[in-house]
Amino acid sequence: MKTSRSEVTYLILSIILIAFGAGIYLIFGNNYASTSSSQTTTAVSSSSSTSEEDLEANAEALLAEAQANPTSEAVTNAQAAINKLSDESKKTDLQSQLDAVSAEVTNESNAETAVATAESEQTSANVTAAQAAIDVLTNETVKDQLQARLDAVSNAIAATTQSNTTSGDSTYSTYDNTYSDSTVTNSDFYGY
Repeated sequence: MKTSRSEVTYLILSIILIAFGAGIYLIFGNNYASTSSSQTTTAVSSSSSTSEEDLEANAEALLAEAQANPTSEAVTNAQAAINKLSDESKKTDLQSQLDAVSAEVTNESNAETAVATAESEQTSANVTAAQAAIDVLTNETVKDQLQARLDAVSNAIAATTQSNTTSGDSTYSTYDNTYSDSTVTNSDFYGY
């Protein structure tokens, strides 16, 4: 089979054209892929920083809520938000503030339990333990409420103690009066 000169020319031109197209693709196609990849990375990092800012704002808002109204639920919500942060310095700062709130919630719970125990079992030891738990509190409103309850228990214990002392003295006085008038001697008892 004989091929004509024009066919060979077209074949060579086709091969050159395909090689030229492949070269352009390899040079510019690879560069375009890197550019699009860096644009995607930039877009992801900017949305990530926005997301990080949103997480910080959310954590700060929940921490402020926990500081304003210290409850175990508020502390738990703030802790979950702080755990989502990736900035370690911000996370450490917020965590230290949350630890202070958490300690106050724990102290309030302990004081409430101690006062309830003093109310149910009215002893001086329970009142002393409850007073120590109340003294640790920093929230003046809660401290005043618990102190009023504990003062009522202390007054009840004092009244009971005073009542027992008074009734004990009167019993002793009655005993003295009853038996002091009649003196028993051996001669009376044995009939001498």
